[in-house]
Amino acid sequence: MIAMLVAQVMTHRPRTCGPHDPLNRAAQIMWDNDCGCVPVVDPNERPIGMITDRDVCMAAFTQGRTLSEISVEIAYGHPAVTVREDDPVEAAEDLMRRHQLRRLPAVDASGRTVGLLSIHDLAHQSEATLGRAERLRDTLARICQPRAHRSLCDPASELVEEIMTSTVHTCTTADALVRPAQLMWEHDCGAIPVTRRGDCVAMVTDRDICMAAYIQGTRLADIGVAAAASHRVYAVRAKDSIEGAHAIMRMYRVRRLPVVDAGDNLVGILSLADIVRHRPLSASNDDALSSETLTRTLEQICHWHGEPAKPVSQSM
Repeated sequence: MIAMLVAQVMTHRPRTCGPHDPLNRAAQIMWDNDCGCVPVVDPNERPIGMITDRDVCMAAFTQGRTLSEISVEIAYGHPAVTVREDDPVEAAEDLMRRHQLRRLPAVDASGRTVGLLSIHDLAHQSEATLGRAERLRDTLARICQPRAHRSLCDPASELVEEIMTSTVHTCTTADALVRPAQLMWEHDCGAIPVTRRGDCVAMVTDRDICMAAYIQGTRLADIGVAAAASHRVYAVRAKDSIEGAHAIMRMYRVRRLPVVDAGDNLVGILSLADIVRHRPLSASNDDALSSETLTRTLEQICHWHGEPAKPVSQSM
């Protein structure tokens, strides 16, 4: 079997920023290109790091200033872990696993940035290539490796309540964006449910906060949660099957779902990472936790946002 090369899968010629650029420059690139990260390069276009929408969100929170007043060098992750454009895809996957990274800058023989390879690219490639789903599942599992404070559930889990994250931190529609950003910082998470009188009415993610800070051009303390949050909330029941959760994630291209009980009370959050972490090694191809199912879900989530979504009956 001929090895597939990084150059055949990666996004070519991504837009980049420099360490001394203001953060609103990086955020503008993310906004214009509907992406979640930007390579940070030196004057010779050699990658020195990566900056993500989460990095922008956290810098806006910790610095308490506008994005135009914060430089990229304060926020970006470095040094850069790179892959050569002529490397086999398997080598890139090994780097992603080892460093628990979702994205890698691709460089040419001179070390200049020529592309960007993401787990999304691998999902599309795995969907089209027989036999690669299991390897992608293993890569995802390593990237989503559970943190020390989380414990694994029964590997035979079939219901949402058995693998969801039960401790949920929330904000309200009356809060400023600095509040969910603080919760993300303190609890190392990427999404916060927004509640009104106990009901989950929206979700706000680190990307939402990053984009709101860019569009509004002001401090997080001066932007209301309602101005940034997604008000279309798609929930699952605690007793629903994981297969049903997959269907909603695919339909609406979301990675996280609020979990509610029979009385519509918020009782947890289910993420694609939760599903990956708890997939049993013996899962069959028809199982909701199988490699093929996970790959199809990730591939659907990663479709271009401009494509129309189909209606689904399970929503809040």
